[in-house]
Formats: sequence, structure tokens, C-alpha cells
Amino acid sequence: MLSVKKHIIFILSAPYSGSTLLSHLLGATNRSISIGEAARFRHFAQYQNDDYHYLDECSLCSTNSDVVDCPIWNNEVALDVENLGVAEAYWRLIDRCEADIIIDNSKNADWMNFLCSSNSEQGSRFNISAVLLVRHPVSFVQSNIKRIPEHPASWHINGWVNMYTYMLHWLAKMNVQSIVIRYEELIHNSDFLINRIIKPINSKALVDVSNLHCRSHHPLGGNILEIARNANFSAEGFDKDGAVASEYGSNRVKDLIASGGLKREQQRGIIKEKPTFHDEYVELFMEAGVMTLCRIFGYSSKELYLKFDSR
Repeated sequence: MLSVKKHIIFILSAPYSGSTLLSHLLGATNRSISIGEAARFRHFAQYQNDDYHYLDECSLCSTNSDVVDCPIWNNEVALDVENLGVAEAYWRLIDRCEADIIIDNSKNADWMNFLCSSNSEQGSRFNISAVLLVRHPVSFVQSNIKRIPEHPASWHINGWVNMYTYMLHWLAKMNVQSIVIRYEELIHNSDFLINRIIKPINSKALVDVSNLHCRSHHPLGGNILEIARNANFSAEGFDKDGAVASEYGSNRVKDLIASGGLKREQQRGIIKEKPTFHDEYVELFMEAGVMTLCRIFGYSSKELYLKFDSR
């Protein structure tokens, strides 16, 4: 009896567009696991020579004093990289994952292309598909401006256009099955969308969104609020002996929880605030590149105007 090949789902997305939430939802079934932003593992740095934000530990184990070695991101992967190279080390990591479906939330089209090319050369050892997660440009820019206020709105809008144009370009070139999911639909109808993604891959996968944060994930990187939710907002669970703390690691999460900074998010759950904009931003969103992508992703011109009318 032939064994079923493992299936890897790559999430492609702009930053702060819900990819951490989607990866946790997809990884919460009985047949799947989320490994987070795999491209950020420090030992994978050689696949692209730039100043990427690399990490040493997963977001869960870096904040848990009881964990000696992460079951996913550990020295075994690092040694494989040294002896076999990045791609083969990644495929061996996938082999070791005790799940039929592995969620890679790297968001990076270059990373996916790099791995798919090597997978093809080795006889397509794994089934691969992609989820293109999009967020309305108005909501995306509103969120991005809060985090990078030194740039004008035009910089954020152009970034949205460039990122998604690039992702569509590579999806068109790669022979990979893909689906477009909109963030606005995800937060309101997550059960339906997760089933829509998972069921064609594995009909035996049981999707239970209510059980999302009852399962331990070992994601590399990810949104700080999702990491805190996964730990049930418990400050005691974030103590760690020693000084090891990454950008998304123990000290940052612990301080946010202990200070009460996440209390509002804990009560509200998923953030659903409507964005607001100054009048001078409106024309920027009406440019041809923005409108074309909006139509491709199912955002109507009327909906775009309504975003501003409701501000």
C-alpha cells in the first residue's frame, strides 16, 4: 500500500495581513501542524544573502522554561543545513514532522520558489500548494502606518501593490495549485474557509476552529498577539532562565502581558476595527495599479469608496 505524500501549504502574504492567524487555524486540525515563518530560521540565512530578520528559536519554546530543545527548530536541522544545504535540510525537517499537512507561513514568494525548484529536482517528494492571503489595501496601510509611521501613505500603498504583484508573478510561473483568501472573510467565516483549504488536501482532517489555541504550535516568528493568545495570555508561562530572547521572544511577550497591554485584545479576540484615513489619502487608492489588484482579489470599486465613506 503506497503511503500518502505529505502536503506543504505555503502562505504568501504581505506583513500584518493575518498570516499568523491563518497558519494557526490551518495547523490546528488533527492532520496538520504549523511551523511558522520557516525562512527566518537563522541557519537558512545562506539561501539569500541579505539582512533578513533571522531567529534561533520558535516563539513558543523561547518563552517556556520547561523546554530543553524545540521539537522542530533544533540542532538537528542546523546540522543538516551544514552537511546537506538549506533545501535538503528543509525537506528532512518536513519528513520528521508528525503530520500529513505542514503549514509554512514564510509569506515569501522567493522562499517558496527556491524550495519548489529543489523539490522538483528530487522527484517531487512532497505535494505543494499555496494560499495567497490578501488584505484590503485600506486596512493594510492603516495597520502598516501604525508600525512604520516615518513613511508616507504612498510608500505603504506602493508596497502593497508591489508585494502582491510579485506574488502573482511567481504563482503564475510555478506549477503550484493556489487559492486566494481574503482576510476580511477569514475573520468572519474562518470555519468555512479553513475547510475549503484543508478538505481537498485531506478529507480526514477535522477542522475545529474553537480548538485553535488549545493546541501547542512551534511557529518561527509570527504576530506577537497571536503568540500571546496561544499561551492563553499567561505571564507566568513566559519565564525563562538565561538571557535568550529573540525579537519575538520571551521578554517582549512577557512584558506586554505583565503590563496589561494585551488585556483589551484578550477580551476582544480577533481585531476587527475599521480603518480611518485622512482625505488626502483617497486619491492614492484610486490609482490604476491599486484598483486592478482590488478587482483581481474581489474588492469592488464601490467597496473601496465605502471604506472611506464610513470613516
